[in-house]
Amino acid sequence: TTPPAAVSDLVASEITQTSADLVTWTAPGDDGNVGTAASYDIRYVTGDTMNDSSYVSALQVSGEPLPLSAGSAQTYVLIGLTPGTAYAAALKTLDEAGNVSAISNIVRFTTIALTPTPSSEPPSDGGGGGGGGGGGW
Repeated sequence: TTPPAAVSDLVASEITQTSADLVTWTAPGDDGNVGTAASYDIRYVTGDTMNDSSYVSALQVSGEPLPLSAGSAQTYVLIGLTPGTAYAAALKTLDEAGNVSAISNIVRFTTIALTPTPSSEPPSDGGGGGGGGGGGW
């Protein structure tokens, strides 16, 4: 009857143009912070607005890791993101009886923007016209 504890130390790092590592969260237990939970439900949204009520309609990821025993460090790489876009992500933990934790802390991050491709135009010489001229004897 006791749900897993809510994760409170979710962090986003190693952010690229299309991915972000959700790292260093501490696995809660099956009952609060004791034992091993059954599964994670990781979700994210475009933009930085996420809360407990909008979590339900957020995009659910696939391939979440299986929970490790309480107190273990867990990691998940969120892929398929759009460059230069703000996101918010969070997770909930479920136990074998179907009890669900409260929402974790919410992480907000922005993926790296694409760098513009160089122009095919020849480089400018900086202006200033003529350089030749020279030396007349």
